[in-house]
Amino acid sequence: MMKKILLIFGVLFLYFPNICKAIEPYNRSQPDQVGYFSTEKSTYIFRVDYDGNLLPGRNEFSDIGQSTGAYKRAFFGSINVASGIVNVVDKFTDVPGDNTTSYISITISTSTLINGSTTSITKDLAQPKYARNLVISASVQFLVSSAIITGACTFYGISNLGVSGYERIALSTNETVGSIAWATISSFTVNATSFSQVSQSDALLRIGTTNSIGLSNIVLSTGDIYKLIEMGVNNAVDSSVTVDTTNSTIRFQNAPTSDSTRDYEVWYINRRSRR
Repeated sequence: MMKKILLIFGVLFLYFPNICKAIEPYNRSQPDQVGYFSTEKSTYIFRVDYDGNLLPGRNEFSDIGQSTGAYKRAFFGSINVASGIVNVVDKFTDVPGDNTTSYISITISTSTLINGSTTSITKDLAQPKYARNLVISASVQFLVSSAIITGACTFYGISNLGVSGYERIALSTNETVGSIAWATISSFTVNATSFSQVSQSDALLRIGTTNSIGLSNIVLSTGDIYKLIEMGVNNAVDSSVTVDTTNSTIRFQNAPTSDSTRDYEVWYINRRSRR
């Protein structure tokens, strides 16, 4: 495709040297960027760089199509819109508190973990109500305080944004929190690499959830959240509220409680499609 574009511009260079110009560098035979130039306005109308990206001559100046001359279809892998694609309101009602230890507990024999490099478990771990981050830890039955277990767990599923993927979380006797809010988890693997003081007991893998909740659409910056309601009261999006713009999750100032009585609303601008 890029060869065809350069060929077209090459022909234009020969016959219309004042219209098409090499921009970076100023070598027409090997340009990093070429542009269609308007002699009337003394400016570039559009440009094409070495990677084949079509760029406007001026930032936020030109349109694609018009009201009486629209394109029939447009195909994009992803869309980024500075002014926002849509305004979104996510409502979370009767949100249960975090459950760091008993969301699911799976007993895996020590001998299995020691003799096998990976223990694969296929189990649907759909979140109770909303997509939330995972927290995992390893312990030993009979509470051997000196026990040490290290390794990693890899979870496979669908995130809060509806994207299939995986996440690797370090495994130890201390709690480790993941970054992705999972809507469902189809399977996961456990890879325990070292043990201490557990030769006569069973390793217990605990998988829980945190108070971070996944939003339904991408948030690029904290400033995109323009309204936040916690338990019917407007709340400012400040340092008391944690927004992860990498994974589009939020941790509220007033955390959910075990009696599942707290409601939240998040009003925000979505500027990027899910890819």
